[in-house]
Amino acid sequence: MDVKYWPPQDGLVILSFIQDQPLDAQRKIINAIRRLREHGYNLMNSSYLTKLKGYPLYELRVKFGRILYRIILAIKKGIAWLLVPFTKKEGEETPVRHIETALKRSKLI
Repeated sequence: MDVKYWPPQDGLVILSFIQDQPLDAQRKIINAIRRLREHGYNLMNSSYLTKLKGYPLYELRVKFGRILYRIILAIKKGIAWLLVPFTKKEGEETPVRHIETALKRSKLI
C-alpha cells in the first residue's frame, strides 16, 4: 500500500512529529509505517492498525515506554494518508478534536 504524509505538498506535519520524538520512538514509528506500506489492510486489528469506530478513519498505533504514539489516517484509492499525529496515555480515548481534524483533512485529499 502506498503511504503519503499530510500535507500533500511536503508531509511536514507528520515528519516533524516523528522527528520531535526520542530516537528509539522514531524508529518504532517508522517501523510501523513500513509495516503499513508492506502489509496494508493485513495489519487490521493487529497491534499496529485499528479502525476508528463510526468513522472512515484508522489509527496507526505505536507504544514506546508509557507513551502511546498515534497517527490517524484515511485510506483512499489504495493510498494510506497519514493525517494527524498525537500522543496519549493508556486508557484515554482518541481525542474528538483529532478525529475532526483528520476528517477535514481527508476531504481535502
